[in-house]
Amino acid sequence: MVTTFFSPTASLELDERLARALRENHVENLHLAARHLPGLPSNYRFGGNDLLSLAILHHAHHCIAPLHEMGFSMDRLSPKDDKHPLEEAMDAQSPRVLEALLEHGADPNAPHTLHGTIMRAAAMTRTIDSLIPLLCSRGGDPNVPSPDNGSKPLHAAVSQNETLNVEQLLALGADVNALDLYGRTPIQIALTRLEECDRMVTLLLDRGANPLIPDCGGLNALDLAKVREDSGLLTLLRQRVDWETLLTPPAATAVPGDGAPRPGDIFRRALLSAVDTGDQRMFREIFQIEGRAWRPVKTLEESPLLAALAKQRLDLAAPLIARGLGIEDTDAEGHNAIYYLLLATDEVPILRSFLRALHRLEPGLITAREQNGIPQIAAALHRRGIADPTAIQALLDDLRRPRPTATPAPTDAERRRPASLIRPSFQVAMA
Repeated sequence: MVTTFFSPTASLELDERLARALRENHVENLHLAARHLPGLPSNYRFGGNDLLSLAILHHAHHCIAPLHEMGFSMDRLSPKDDKHPLEEAMDAQSPRVLEALLEHGADPNAPHTLHGTIMRAAAMTRTIDSLIPLLCSRGGDPNVPSPDNGSKPLHAAVSQNETLNVEQLLALGADVNALDLYGRTPIQIALTRLEECDRMVTLLLDRGANPLIPDCGGLNALDLAKVREDSGLLTLLRQRVDWETLLTPPAATAVPGDGAPRPGDIFRRALLSAVDTGDQRMFREIFQIEGRAWRPVKTLEESPLLAALAKQRLDLAAPLIARGLGIEDTDAEGHNAIYYLLLATDEVPILRSFLRALHRLEPGLITAREQNGIPQIAAALHRRGIADPTAIQALLDDLRRPRPTATPAPTDAERRRPASLIRPSFQVAMA
């Protein structure tokens, strides 16, 4: 057990010499005064503080090196309040002391009494603009998790709306899609913690944030934007989703277990349950076990695809379309997937991706009519109240337009035939 030396009244002069040396950041005077200490310098206390705490408090950056030589650990916890030296230096807003501590071995990933880690605390403050780059230059991990909730420095910076810190962390390798213990990403923190989050959300999206990652409750960034009832944010998030990739058919995988896919109706009901709850995590887990396609159903309540579109859950509809599931489903009035797609969104870039995927699987969807003979597409546009459907109509016209077929390669006989005997495959009109 270490015995702490408390300075008696007779050593008041020594106390003053030490305090003056630290206040003046005077290395030689510190050495001279320390020679008269009756015990180890690390055991000396003045007002409950040790010499390292006093040096930090007085911004005595030149005195850090001699204190290290005297036996002070740069990772020791302060005797007064159990703070790491880097935390003390951050409290003192002393970048030169911080640099000296790091130079002599202080751990930038050490615990912090309030914010979990030094890196996380640095992410939450703007008292020193160069703090995060400084810590990372000495081994600080921009992705170090907090021991209490797994929160990363980027989560912390986002929660405090510290844009500069967010930019610095991302530039230094922070994972823009990092998860805390609750499965939350930084963009989800922005949507739940910040009253005005548009700028932060845009910044994270620009750096590659994925708005479709679900938290442990199955909610993703699009769900949280709906909770905020912010249509502008919802539009922004949808526009940044890589719909083309989501709509791409997945590579074939081996069926686990006994090798038999689940029957179609069982598979359909499992997917429908996930759509009803809106739990994307559950949705993904269901897809990990293969299932057979089901026979077309005739009600909205039975179709996972139509239900997902009706709920405007394009993130759930996309993987179904990619696998060709539910493409022929209709509701009781015969409305198909394109009808519900047009009710779900009028954003042209999104519609382009979905319409191409659906048309590739079932070209007849765009020509379907209601029971009264009105085209379903026209009925959907009217129901949605789109006054000028020109852009959407152009997409549909492009899908209807016949695609040119590739000219077959000439046979060996044709290659040997004289050019004058070869019949042209097309004629060019000349003016």
